[in-house]
Amino acid sequence: MSNTANDKKNTYEKTHWNIEGYYVVWNDVYIEYWAHSDKNETKRKPTYYICCINIFDGTLCEISLTQDEGDCSSGWTSASWGVMKFIKVSEFREKLEYVPRSRPARIKINVSGDSYDFKYKFKSPWFEYDRYGSDEYYPNGNFIINHEKFKKNESKDQKPQFDSDKESSDSDNESSVSDNESHNSHNESSVSDNESHNSHNESSDSENTDIWNIEGYFGSYNICCTNIFNGSLIEIYLSEDVGLCPSGWTGATWGIMKCKRVLAFSSKLEYVPISVPARIELKIGPDKFKCPWFEWNRDGGDKWYTEGYIKINHENFKKI
Repeated sequence: MSNTANDKKNTYEKTHWNIEGYYVVWNDVYIEYWAHSDKNETKRKPTYYICCINIFDGTLCEISLTQDEGDCSSGWTSASWGVMKFIKVSEFREKLEYVPRSRPARIKINVSGDSYDFKYKFKSPWFEYDRYGSDEYYPNGNFIINHEKFKKNESKDQKPQFDSDKESSDSDNESSVSDNESHNSHNESSVSDNESHNSHNESSDSENTDIWNIEGYFGSYNICCTNIFNGSLIEIYLSEDVGLCPSGWTGATWGIMKCKRVLAFSSKLEYVPISVPARIELKIGPDKFKCPWFEWNRDGGDKWYTEGYIKINHENFKKI
């Protein structure tokens, strides 16, 4: 890949964030009107914190949305301003109250450094912000949360966060679901040990060797399973890769699903299924897999402008 293409890829990766959810903090705010002091008052106002994970390196950020009130610049009338701020954090400071109904919930934030104060406007399918509204001289700015895009987080535990130690590889065009082999992520998929198979044309071993119990997962995300026939173990690794679409015209994402046989799970389980048995049949199509506990889609159905993804159904797991 040329240096120019690499630069575009890195820029795309670092500016794109997955929305994990949000929480709300209420505060008593004293509102002072310099030209109409008789209107001074204390209001209880909410601040929404949108919690995001960077798809490039797992960095966490919180985007705060709130509204300021006061007088317009001439003092002739009252006014309001939308306020949107971005800050990187080591962990989300509160439990997520609401999570996206569908994933990936992705936004582009073109910022540098650890904090940023958005100047004028921002718009996405999940929330909007406008500093001044329709008139900069008589501001009526605000923010909007699209509540239809979110659902209440029923999990008792905060959702797991991506490991910031992102696995390094030349993964612009590669993906694998086998142990010790590399495959082209646009066209190939495998769920066997040391061999690549086309799952449309080849069947699994007899006597239920393709039926597995999900024992749980750790990290971001390693699904640990036990074969119900012979007790063998596998780990299914789910992640997302980013790069440029085949034409190079825009950024693209690919869902990745890797599977390898192990003698023992490589780490302690952090989350386990809420109800058991949590059973899956690993007959994976060439570009997608779906079960009640997780989902993988290589290109989102469009091989030219790929929007692949992975999804964990956190409501079906509980923390150990």
